[in-house]
Amino acid sequence: MDGQLAGSEDRKHIHPEDLELYYSVTKFSGGKVDQFDIEYRAIRRNGDITFLREIGQAIRNDSGEIVRSIGIILDNTDRIQVGATLRQSENRLRSLVSSSPVCIHEIDLDGKLVSMNPSGLKMMGVESESEILGLNYLDIPISEDRERVSALMEMPNRGKVRYSSSAQLVKMVFYIY
Repeated sequence: MDGQLAGSEDRKHIHPEDLELYYSVTKFSGGKVDQFDIEYRAIRRNGDITFLREIGQAIRNDSGEIVRSIGIILDNTDRIQVGATLRQSENRLRSLVSSSPVCIHEIDLDGKLVSMNPSGLKMMGVESESEILGLNYLDIPISEDRERVSALMEMPNRGKVRYSSSAQLVKMVFYIY
């Protein structure tokens, strides 16, 4: 079968760069280690790389000698690949935000600034994001714009604007012209 691990009977399937670590972690050395948990790469017979997590436990007799071991091997390839894709997406978004010519910022549920891109910092005339973090967002616009900005900030509460949220933070992006 093409998807099977190559040479699994003698661990030849383990990626050569991971072999030394694998053997140092998985051997029940000197009777002192009774369990292990390791992630490593393996090579399938078709040449594909897969990411495995192996958990093992020594079984001892009444004299304390290891008589056998039990364990499980989990295929973490999908989780690893999803994580890499997510990191690429986050890096792409971070690059877009930091190079955008418009102000992009985050405001927490209390209306305080928690981040701002370089264009926004330049518009505010500050050098560092630390100079604006924690400021009440409604204290920033000139007085005649505060009512309009406040109404924009209330729109998500009325279901008028889509936003993403987590337990601690609501991220809103406003383009104010």
